[in-house]
Amino acid sequence: MEPSKSLREAVAAMAGPGAELRYEEAPRQAMQRPMPKDCWAVNACARPAGHWGDSEWYDLQLERRLPLVGPMLNEVVCALPPLGNGRVCDVGCGTGRCAVEIRKAYLRCTLCLLDADKDRVETAKNRVAEPVEVIVEPFVVGAPSLPGAPYDCVTLVLALRHSTRPAPHYAERLGLPLHTGTVEESYRAALTTIFCSLRPGGTLLIGDQVAAGHPSVYNQCKLLEDCGFEHVDIAWRDRDFFVIGAAAPADDPEPSWFRGEGGPRLPA
Repeated sequence: MEPSKSLREAVAAMAGPGAELRYEEAPRQAMQRPMPKDCWAVNACARPAGHWGDSEWYDLQLERRLPLVGPMLNEVVCALPPLGNGRVCDVGCGTGRCAVEIRKAYLRCTLCLLDADKDRVETAKNRVAEPVEVIVEPFVVGAPSLPGAPYDCVTLVLALRHSTRPAPHYAERLGLPLHTGTVEESYRAALTTIFCSLRPGGTLLIGDQVAAGHPSVYNQCKLLEDCGFEHVDIAWRDRDFFVIGAAAPADDPEPSWFRGEGGPRLPA
């Protein structure tokens, strides 16, 4: 690329009168040598470059690359109702970051770790205190229900959009089924599967990042209502990260996640 006029003039002024300036373009092959896939310099490239397939690297870099993940996880846990001895399915659990935070708050619930990546599920299992169930299976969008259902609570943290549209290389490596419909159809099918996996009055918490080509936060709320969920609301939002809460219908007109049991009640 030819240097600008102002740059040429600045260099000429530094070189002094009578200096001969010559511009030579470096060979393109030398500037664009292939980078090995495990090269350290992959870390130096702009997001989303990196070794995302490695579970330890993923854990190390996630909040460094996405600083709002930590606050989002905290808001997911704080939005949960009391879990008691219930069963909680962490869909797309990855290395267990969400499950670890849930366990810190609720010691008696059974955490069901669901992910198609065996290495990540093993990492999660080693990090999360018992009682734990491990399910190494994909979240099949449009299936009648989740493996191991029914559940009292389902969480999806950075999982819903990746389940509806997994990256091709990730889908190929893990043998994930690809949904061929529109993105909205994929979301509707995924949310219907989750709806059918919850006990009456069960809770769904979604923590994710707004992404181009995917439904907006408000459209996701509308899809939840269309799929039969009640008491759908945005529990938290900061820039492009958000947490949505929803509940399956129950005899109780106000599910505990929405009510906040034990708090002050407005007079009738």
